[in-house]
Amino acid sequence: MSSLSCWNHDVFLLQEKEKPSDSARRFITALDSKRSNAINIALTKLPPPRAVRAAILNMDSTIINREGVEKLLMTMIPSQAEIQSIVEATQANPDKELGTAESFLMTMSSIPELLPRLYLWTFKLDCGQREQEIAEPLFDLKVGIEAVEKSKTFQHVLSTLRSIGSILNGVQCHGFDISYLSKVPEVKDTQRKQSLLFHLCDSILDLYPDTTDLHTEFSSLARCSREDFDELEEKLKSLESDCKQAMENLRVIAMHNSHHAQNIQKSLPEFLMQSAERICVLKTIYSRMLNRYHKLLLYLGISPAACKNLKVQQFCKTVSGFSLEYKVMRERILYQRALQTKKAREKQQRSQQQRKGIVDTKNIGKSTSEVSRAEDKLHSLLKDGYASDSSLKGSKTKKRMTIDQSLMKFSAASSGNKSSSGKKEKTRKPDDLEMVLEAPNVTTLNSRRHNKSRRVLRSESLRS
Repeated sequence: MSSLSCWNHDVFLLQEKEKPSDSARRFITALDSKRSNAINIALTKLPPPRAVRAAILNMDSTIINREGVEKLLMTMIPSQAEIQSIVEATQANPDKELGTAESFLMTMSSIPELLPRLYLWTFKLDCGQREQEIAEPLFDLKVGIEAVEKSKTFQHVLSTLRSIGSILNGVQCHGFDISYLSKVPEVKDTQRKQSLLFHLCDSILDLYPDTTDLHTEFSSLARCSREDFDELEEKLKSLESDCKQAMENLRVIAMHNSHHAQNIQKSLPEFLMQSAERICVLKTIYSRMLNRYHKLLLYLGISPAACKNLKVQQFCKTVSGFSLEYKVMRERILYQRALQTKKAREKQQRSQQQRKGIVDTKNIGKSTSEVSRAEDKLHSLLKDGYASDSSLKGSKTKKRMTIDQSLMKFSAASSGNKSSSGKKEKTRKPDDLEMVLEAPNVTTLNSRRHNKSRRVLRSESLRS
């Protein structure tokens, strides 16, 4: 214990580290840590500060893209208070360098008219895409209106549907609301439980077989149904106001008679004038398309009061949805008809085979060439017969006499009978005609021979 009493316990005491004084710091930090970290993170995706300054002055999109310009506008624009604090810190410590974030903010503050330049650059990058977003729906609406006006199939559909409605209601109908097209697939009959759309497609296929599926003609209306034309009008107004603001920004930038301003003044004024002309054209097209749309509604029999309340998106959605339902039902009916036709054709073929009695059990399992060779062999045998009777295996052969031998045998037998009777009767030489008539029938013999060969051949084929 005495040895422990002299042990130094100061080695286990916690010693606080001395904080470095402000004079020991290498860089000046005038911003808070959150703001400084945000700027440092954004700088990792941007070129060096000097390249950023040159790109902003020249509006060079090859150095900074659209995302980079948006990042500069969102988080990296220095405020007046930040610039003032950085300047004061620099004056208090003239022998020290600025931090990365502080140095970048001071570089950005050195660009004359920074915000007007960035806004003008943003408009230049986005103008083409924004014009296209407005022009494409207007073009689709134009094509869709022309398709509705020229579609013979749609005219047949509306007229047939009106006729069916007149028959069901028992009253002659002059028209119906266009919104009823969305209810056609839902109405069903009471017997077969088929929808009204089924009967409509079936009737049109019978009355007008050259009609189309209707959906391929209205593909542009399907795209229009996904666009809000009220929002499209707001986009057009916003584009026009941004173009006016870009012209004002260009005027502000042009007040600085610098080398960069002179380069910008050569290209940007012409670009802004062309953009303004295109925007005016888009406004004219938009108003004309709305007028043509209202004329289309009047052409379809919709009242002027209802035309004001029926929006473009709602009309296009109703017509395009009905065209899709019509296409599906039409393909289904055509498939059923093709299947029924195929079954009827197969049934007719089976009935014909049953009437003819064509059941070839002999040739089952044989190829076409083997069957044809067997048929040729059978026809040759039936036509020419065997070369000799000995070729018929398993049959007893019997030598047959010719016509001359039969006549000689017949004459010898007749002469013998006359001599045995004592020659009492007067001998008479038979005529040639009598001999031929009394001779065996050679034709009958040949036919029997031929029939026998056929029977033998059939028995052999059955055994094989």
